[in-house]
Amino acid sequence: MELKQYQKEVIADLKAYLHNLNRFNDYAKAYKELWQSKGINVSANGKVKPYKNVLPGVPQVCLKVPTGGGKTLLACASAKPIFDALTISTVKAIVWLVPSDTILSQTVKNLEDRSHPYRQYLDRDFGGRVQIYTKESALVGQNLSPAVVRDQLSIFVLSYDSFRATRKEGRKAFQENGYLTAFKNDSVYHGYRIEYLNSEEKPSLSDVIRSLEPVVIVDESHHAQTSLSVDMLKNFNPVFVLDLTATPKENNNIISIVDAYKLKREHMVKLPVIVSNQRSKEEVLSAAVNMRSALEEIAQAAEAEGGKYIRPIALLQAESNTAGDRTTYKRLKELLVRSGIEENQIAIKTAEVNELRNVNLLSRDCPVRYIITVNALKEGWDCPFAYILATVANRSSVVDVEQILGRILRLPFTQENSKPHLNMGYVFTNSADFEATLNKVLKGLQNAGFSKYDYKVGSLNLDLLDVSGSTSTNTMANLFGSETTAAENNNEADSAAVQNSTSEEIVSRENFGGTEISDPTDTADEKEFENMNIAPATHSGAENSLQGFLEAAVEQSNAYNTALEEQNQNNFGTPAELTEERDVVAVREAFKEDLTTVARLPKFYYRAPSTLFSNAEQAEVTKEFLAKDFRLSQQNTEIDFDSVSEELYQLDIEEVAGDSTPKRSKISGRAAREFKELLSLLVPEARKNQLKEKLIAAVNAKYNTLSNTEIRTYVNRIFESFDDERIGDLGERYIVYEAKLLEKIKILLNSYYERRFNELLTAQQIFVDFTFTFKEKAIVPNHGSSFAKMLYSGEKDDLNAFERRVIEEVIGLPNIKWWHRNGSSRNDKNAYSINGYLNHYPDFVVMTQSNHLIIIEPKGQHLATEEQFAKARLGKALADNSNRNKFSYFMVFEQEVNSPGCITLSRLIEIIENW
Repeated sequence: MELKQYQKEVIADLKAYLHNLNRFNDYAKAYKELWQSKGINVSANGKVKPYKNVLPGVPQVCLKVPTGGGKTLLACASAKPIFDALTISTVKAIVWLVPSDTILSQTVKNLEDRSHPYRQYLDRDFGGRVQIYTKESALVGQNLSPAVVRDQLSIFVLSYDSFRATRKEGRKAFQENGYLTAFKNDSVYHGYRIEYLNSEEKPSLSDVIRSLEPVVIVDESHHAQTSLSVDMLKNFNPVFVLDLTATPKENNNIISIVDAYKLKREHMVKLPVIVSNQRSKEEVLSAAVNMRSALEEIAQAAEAEGGKYIRPIALLQAESNTAGDRTTYKRLKELLVRSGIEENQIAIKTAEVNELRNVNLLSRDCPVRYIITVNALKEGWDCPFAYILATVANRSSVVDVEQILGRILRLPFTQENSKPHLNMGYVFTNSADFEATLNKVLKGLQNAGFSKYDYKVGSLNLDLLDVSGSTSTNTMANLFGSETTAAENNNEADSAAVQNSTSEEIVSRENFGGTEISDPTDTADEKEFENMNIAPATHSGAENSLQGFLEAAVEQSNAYNTALEEQNQNNFGTPAELTEERDVVAVREAFKEDLTTVARLPKFYYRAPSTLFSNAEQAEVTKEFLAKDFRLSQQNTEIDFDSVSEELYQLDIEEVAGDSTPKRSKISGRAAREFKELLSLLVPEARKNQLKEKLIAAVNAKYNTLSNTEIRTYVNRIFESFDDERIGDLGERYIVYEAKLLEKIKILLNSYYERRFNELLTAQQIFVDFTFTFKEKAIVPNHGSSFAKMLYSGEKDDLNAFERRVIEEVIGLPNIKWWHRNGSSRNDKNAYSINGYLNHYPDFVVMTQSNHLIIIEPKGQHLATEEQFAKARLGKALADNSNRNKFSYFMVFEQEVNSPGCITLSRLIEIIENW
């Protein structure tokens, strides 16, 4: 299973944090640096708060992913990057915590199934050496020993309650266990002796897990926020904690956020959710039955046109079986059967009855079309075929839908359906206080990680369903056990309709992304829309009056999609929840026209080849494109492994004791010591192969675009000249050798990128096109507005002394029209980069009164290095090949340097003042 683009971005965020962790050896600094690279400040008063050190000595970060976003797959994909970054070379253990037995059994089942994508992802990353343990299997030592654990990825799938205990002596996991005695034998299990046990004591399962210093993955981590839960995490002695949740709490250190736009764009979820309030609980059921019937006809039509099999399912939420409640699951099933629905199409899932056990709801052979529940489906259950949630409750009660709303959000096959009705979810309620009910819907979406923007209000009146297929209010009322007459029902409905129209009008006019969503109550056809009739379920559900509701749903979906797109464009990839209103700046009115005309900026492109399905199109030049013919195996292997300082080597040694010492240092030290002990036991040839494989794995992890064959051949060539003394030195100073090797490959790649780029540019296979435009609105935290001639109402005010001097002198010229401080990260969707053999984000864009566009990159004299000169050469190539007279690029130094594209500040001013 390949990751979706947003999932790749989540893993990239995780890798960026891990990189910062290695770079700074400081959890809080690594966290702050990650967000600042995205253009978002971390402060006590901001949307992103400073790092919370909940587990002293242990890095703990959180991925915020809505329901339907693939949290379990992301957890599987996170394992290898975490272990690679923590340099743990032998023992790899994960404690995978889940909040309920339902989720536990589902997780274990999927992880143990070698044909399941989750397990296939793990097997691919860990060479098929993966073992899943439950508490029960671990307690009896089933395939659990030091020798086994040392040679695999061991995943312990446990529920919170198994270890979240105030009375540990009463829990088997904390009791002495003869099955696990082997873990005391230090000669078998190097470096992990459980030292505090005396000679007669036996280790407990808790002791064993602690000794493994596992990575802990906390699924649905919002359930693990109490002090008892924190103590539970500490007791595992973790080396790293990864939280996964749709609804982070205050103590979660969020490093990546997936919003609705990304899930909708990747066709993961049914959005928007259309919410329709009915005048009685009888009509709620009729709405669910007839809408489900209509959706099945639409699904059959889609399949006939080449789509996949979908059998829409309605979830019917009954009331609990307590005194005074009449709409129990038994009554709902009775009503459905008496109205002509076959009994095998109905399944019950409650705390008392589970008719879904061992049922594959996605199978074409499965007849289930209705599932009756109370709240048993609130977590750990997902069925992409579930499209409708219908809640039957007394009119006097506020409908409680938030616990199970997330169950209808997952889109079948994670792909957009050709029929728009099959891309949405539907909720039918019966509430005298519809606004309160909508707040419940909103809370349900928030529980699933979404927002108020992701539901729309629809109107629908349905004729009532009789057992014979005709309409009869009395029949339905009697089946529900109503004590009111039909006339009283109708009077109540009429009164409620007036009240509801106000609620619908208020909520449905939520304004987002600058688009106001239309509501049927605003149209001249309101009466006709309100009074439409729907044929009984025995008739065609997609004809006559139902068609009006379906068309209205599509209109609201189209408006939602448009608004969501605009919201994303306005936020430039930054999740809406992180956008401070004061951080939004806008292009000044006088310069708006420039954005689509003279202010377009150039990029390098190549002509993508034609295929059977598409004509040739231009695509941006990237490193991946340039590296297509790179052969690492043929590159030179000259690496000076001797010119390294002992100080660099000491970074891998624990120098300070106590909680103040970053745990990261302890990880490296422990891993290094154990690795040396392991090497000392091997014969020279085995020792050489062990080191070689470790280096190959490190290069694979760093440069995963290179083939394993190329990497292996290159590393083998390096080892050809290694004698026993060199192998011994490599074992002692492995981290230094690895760093040198990775740096060598980086230099080789960069050199090849630029050489290949120039060859293709000379051959005119790479060309320039002016395609990039700045947005009318941008997010610029802590911007300043004191500069003259700004393009935006505020510009980023983070200039160093030389940058400030350069821009002040430039804008002091009378012929300057405006200037802009460019962003510096790919995460900033409004940042312009010069692409090619590297991605260069220049500091300033300047426009003269004569519409001459100038790119300026100031550099202090201490930065007159080859790395910066490569950027200058790229910028000069862009200007030289732009075919536009009024476009220029300059890298500016205070003193003269002899490199293409570079210029002094005094010379820059002389040139610009003549334009």
